[in-house]
Amino acid sequence: MLRRTTLALATALLLAVAPTAATANRCGTTNGGFNSHITVNGASCTTARAVTRAWLRSVQHGNTSTHRVVMGWSCSNTPIPQSSAAVHIRCTRGGAVIRWVAAP
Repeated sequence: MLRRTTLALATALLLAVAPTAATANRCGTTNGGFNSHITVNGASCTTARAVTRAWLRSVQHGNTSTHRVVMGWSCSNTPIPQSSAAVHIRCTRGGAVIRWVAAP
């Protein structure tokens, strides 16, 4: 009986601390495909698409910084080495994450 109780307690403890992988929602593209491969964890696709459009507007208005705040989301972009103009973008707010590729 003690062995069964110990095993049950150990199993419960492992389940309590085991990380759960959140599945990213795929949200398509925006801006005629300029922003593509949009994924989001912890927010809606509607929000993710709005953030990608706002990010592009900030670039079009001259913000070329690799770090910026868009609609309350903290965003950073990293150049894709195989491309001269494409970048990976990652925006976070709280525990939510939006990722996409921007390429002309």
